[in-house]
Amino acid sequence: MGQEVSEDQTKLVDDLDVKDEAERLLKEVEVTIKEVQETKFYAKLTRQMRNNVIFKRNLERVLGGNSQLQMVIYALGSMEFNFDSQYQLAIALLLRQDFAEWIGGIEVFDPRLSPADIIALNELGCEVLLINEYCARKVNRPTLFFMPYTVLCLVGNLLGSNWCPSQINQMIVLTNRISDTVPMLKRSKKFKDTLGYMKAISKYAKEVQIKANYGSSVANVFYDFAWHFYDVDPPVDMDMLLCGKVRRRGRSQLLEVLHLVECLKENKVFDAFEVDSDESDERDDYRTLKDLAEESFNEAFSRKKIYQDRNDWSYFYGVYRGPRKYRLSSSPPPKGWVKLNISGRGCDEHNRGGFSGICRNEHNEQILVYYGCLENVDKLAADVEALKHGMRLLRKYSPVKNLIVEGDNLCLMRWLNRRLDAPPRKVQGSKEILRILKSFKLVSYHVYEEANSDANYLSNKGALSGNKWYRWCSLKSSTDDRSTRTRSRKSR
Repeated sequence: MGQEVSEDQTKLVDDLDVKDEAERLLKEVEVTIKEVQETKFYAKLTRQMRNNVIFKRNLERVLGGNSQLQMVIYALGSMEFNFDSQYQLAIALLLRQDFAEWIGGIEVFDPRLSPADIIALNELGCEVLLINEYCARKVNRPTLFFMPYTVLCLVGNLLGSNWCPSQINQMIVLTNRISDTVPMLKRSKKFKDTLGYMKAISKYAKEVQIKANYGSSVANVFYDFAWHFYDVDPPVDMDMLLCGKVRRRGRSQLLEVLHLVECLKENKVFDAFEVDSDESDERDDYRTLKDLAEESFNEAFSRKKIYQDRNDWSYFYGVYRGPRKYRLSSSPPPKGWVKLNISGRGCDEHNRGGFSGICRNEHNEQILVYYGCLENVDKLAADVEALKHGMRLLRKYSPVKNLIVEGDNLCLMRWLNRRLDAPPRKVQGSKEILRILKSFKLVSYHVYEEANSDANYLSNKGALSGNKWYRWCSLKSSTDDRSTRTRSRKSR
């Protein structure tokens, strides 16, 4: 009989897993920051912030005699389960770094933040808020609110809680263009109060749209974003602007929210309060998100009819980050699929580079193995070479139709899923790869080195193999009905 595991032992393992996941998240955020920093989108964004006259004039007005803005991030989502959240945080961290003269500290709240997210955010110098403010913070100093996802009722809360010139004039809101949401709100009865605030403040609002090429992958994460400034003359009675646009009940509930938040901050008791929000959900936390991630990760392998004809899953797996258990250990592919693990080793001062790939069927049997040596390459270029060789070989053999590609190079997996515009010099043959990939129903995702250990071993072996490469295959050639097993060593 196996020894029973105590609750304390289970908790210790869970705590170690959380800390380990947080460390891996930090490494991914570092990679993401470098990716974003090199994009045309970020170059255009920073150039606009430095040179746009309207932006600079409004920023100076908001700052007044203050030297810096406080940044508050709402609706970031979870970095542990969503790659877009990593990109959005990277933008915030880069802005703090490159515009340190006017952006100070960063505060973050989202009910979906996981324990690993919270540890990583603290390590990155962000303060994680423990109290849900329902986006109803009363501004008492110049504040930049960054809302990567526009939750409409929260926008209404933010405007309503600062409904006087002395407060709303100190706000900058970075989110999707609010003016574009007004026509949509007119068709919905759910957000009547939010619409009322937006319409009432519209003539005092100034939107500075972020100009970008939204065909690029990173820019699409910030599609139709704008800086929102508000400039209301002090004598204006803003309650008169509402003119019945906001229900009295809705206004009083917002004031209750503000009172609740203040009571919680001061550890006071506050009873008989209910949040009346069309978008509130008591299950909207990281546990729910974790369950959803588990379910969603396997959708491509579902036998549901709606998924049978979908060949391109790049958007799905480019956005959603797989659960830890799938990224940490290797497992056989689902029935009807094959899995290709690729690995590349970059050259260093003393050693050549190498590439490799291992393809397995649903029974975890190896059906294709290859490795070889490379000259003058970094890791990304070596990984691309590994992928290119695998694609060529799999196209040559049949009956491979459903293909999973796993690798531990985050940049390459993002490029495969069209979330990264990779530098051309590092993806020689990229057009060939993309063309071949269209032959398969493809799922590709990033895994940790532990799950890719066999392929990593072979890429190291390939680096030591001299100017040779090795291939072994048990599949049928598409031009030959006979099953072939070949071992070859060829000069490159």
